[in-house]
Amino acid sequence: MLKLGIIGCGAIGGAVAAAILNEELPGVRLGGILDIAANDVTARAQRAGVPVVQQTEDLLALEPNLILEAAGHQALIAHGRAVVAAGIDLLPMSVGALADSDLRTELFALADQSDTTIYISSGALGCLDVLRASQALGGLVEVVLTSTKRPAALSGQPYLVKHGIDVDGIEAPLTVFDGSATEACLTFPKSTNIAASASLAGLGFEQTRVRVVADPNIPRTIHTLLIKGDFGEAQLTLRNLPHPDNPSTTYLACLGAIAALNNVRASLRFV
Repeated sequence: MLKLGIIGCGAIGGAVAAAILNEELPGVRLGGILDIAANDVTARAQRAGVPVVQQTEDLLALEPNLILEAAGHQALIAHGRAVVAAGIDLLPMSVGALADSDLRTELFALADQSDTTIYISSGALGCLDVLRASQALGGLVEVVLTSTKRPAALSGQPYLVKHGIDVDGIEAPLTVFDGSATEACLTFPKSTNIAASASLAGLGFEQTRVRVVADPNIPRTIHTLLIKGDFGEAQLTLRNLPHPDNPSTTYLACLGAIAALNNVRASLRFV
């Protein structure tokens, strides 16, 4: 039985917690939740006897086997080191924070020292298996991720504010960013976690190119991943629907977290 701790009970963490409470994740028990804001899911969890805490040490004291982080970049920065150093496996959903090379290096070193595993979910992207396979012997040549979103999903992101880019009221597609995954993840913290996943599976943050496009005419977010290497070429396009309760999160990201937990505890694993 996998005893799971959750950091952040918003769209993704809440979906995972609800799936466990609904007995839709056999072999996974909800051991505790860290969240500073109460909501319907945390209230339901408490009624089921699940501790809801507000401090990292209190969650670690519950001795989960694995902790799912789903509370944003700052949560991974604040809690990730302590989780891994305590010998607890970590499934971070805010993987864009790992674009910070210092944090990435420290977390991976701590994982080695404590013999723990950091799991990366395919999230809202997929195709990480193709990236990993094509890079297995260093034969990956080019990775380009184009994320096209409605302006409301990008408005207020740090990169746009810094460069004075106003996407409100645009009438045609506008490319607002074209650069490395490092810069994309750090300056679009709410929009580019998938770029981090692709970078970790493939060429790394500096060699992975990311384009961010604002388009007022699309009904949903579109991600297109182009991969070139010794194996040939691949292109994946996803048109993601938002989470029904949180339009800023794609539903596939929630499903990806649930699938990752199924894979962690299963006797048949897809690697």
